[in-house]
Amino acid sequence: MFSLNYSSFFTIFGFCLVFLVNTFFIVITVFRIKKLQGTYKQIVITFACLGISFAGLEIIARPFAHNYKNQFLYFSLNEWMESKIVLRFLLASWAGFYVVIVWFVAIQFVYRYLCIFDGVTLKKFDGKYKIVLISFPFLPGCLYVFLLHFLCAYDKYADDYMKDIVLQSYQLPITQVQRFNILPYQEDGSLRWENLGLLLYGLVITLSGYLVILYCGIKMRLNRKKELSKRSAAHQELEAQFFKALIAQSLGPTIFLVLPVAPILASPLIPPFFGFNVNWQTGWFFCILGFYSPFDSIAFMFILKEYRTLIKKQYSKMVKCGNHPGNIINVHPWNNTNTAT
Repeated sequence: MFSLNYSSFFTIFGFCLVFLVNTFFIVITVFRIKKLQGTYKQIVITFACLGISFAGLEIIARPFAHNYKNQFLYFSLNEWMESKIVLRFLLASWAGFYVVIVWFVAIQFVYRYLCIFDGVTLKKFDGKYKIVLISFPFLPGCLYVFLLHFLCAYDKYADDYMKDIVLQSYQLPITQVQRFNILPYQEDGSLRWENLGLLLYGLVITLSGYLVILYCGIKMRLNRKKELSKRSAAHQELEAQFFKALIAQSLGPTIFLVLPVAPILASPLIPPFFGFNVNWQTGWFFCILGFYSPFDSIAFMFILKEYRTLIKKQYSKMVKCGNHPGNIINVHPWNNTNTAT
């Protein structure tokens, strides 16, 4: 269990980092940033809150995974929660966050696309349809949670397939852990359609989100200068910053979420006759998934000039305060007053 103790440490460390960075980001966005307004501001804040929730839920659900041959076992290492039903739901919900995060990036691209090319539709999403836009990513995520429960229920065949591995690797009887068995093939190579269906849904819905990102991103990259030429230089500069921030925000989930998890979920799809025999504790990769959020928040603040200017100003005040102990400087980002004593 040596490695699992380190897994817990990195999970807690990741949550602390996410909480500190994203809380700082949310506070200055709410109280000090003026050029980020309306629906887009609410989307950005919600996305930061989503990162905190994702990291916090990981501490409670303690998700881990093991890939053995063609089976992917997704299970919880939580030992203190008494309600197994609640723990199972939280475990599935953490997996659903994966889909929600990808689609939250996608709707940010959609919104910036509308800002440039379709002002009529944009007004609708800035008005009564705002809640529809912000809530949409939760639909494919909730569907994934439902399918995970429905298509990957307890399965004696899959349990028998993994019970010796779980006992040997984790010193746990498989029946005592909350788990989802994903085994798309029988030993003879025939398909198990329920498990295969879940893997295919996850693949399709994730790729669909990236197709939206690619379409909007390419269109904005190729045509935004022409569309923005009708607007002020200041507006053009701001839109250029937003575009760069979007690219950075798409890199975070790609690097920390998609690339580590894609091989884990794809390996069970390889037919048994290829002889792809693996025995990996792939849950280790979960330790880095939450780092996408501070990466995104820091990149966003670094790219947008208003954030950089504000942070530099606050840092200068802190330095002056350190150099002149007789001055008490209030460095809270929402309060800009100085008090001399």
